[in-house]
Amino acid sequence: MAKPSASAGASKADPAGSGGGGNDCGKPPTPPAGVKIVQVGLHRDIAVFEAMDAQPKCTSNDWIYHGEGEPKGYKLPAGVKGELATGPGKFQAVYREELSKHIDGCLREDCNVVKQPYSCYGNVYEITLDSKGEVQTMRERWSV
Repeated sequence: MAKPSASAGASKADPAGSGGGGNDCGKPPTPPAGVKIVQVGLHRDIAVFEAMDAQPKCTSNDWIYHGEGEPKGYKLPAGVKGELATGPGKFQAVYREELSKHIDGCLREDCNVVKQPYSCYGNVYEITLDSKGEVQTMRERWSV
């Protein structure tokens, strides 16, 4: 996967994408303790994906997240608690198989895989990890 450019999320009003200039997003959001926000870039199989840490960028609409840095590998165990976005503030619990299929479909932009009530939102997820570094929870971030 190609890495997002340094200007990803930038606009003419805010060339740095930082909240300065014409965009006024306020203070950047901070995830709750233990929650990591990542942008998935590669889905190897049902149990492994690669993602970059996602950082907030101010846009004319609000904060959005873009992956930055080197991708890291994550294990997606059979017991992962997955949630897919179905709208603003709405989520549907899914098992690993459906979560994995959704991730793959969104990365390939395949409308035959990703069907209502789901959609794709930039492959950005909130994850929590267990003591072994395996994903415990994975929640898709909804965005406009």
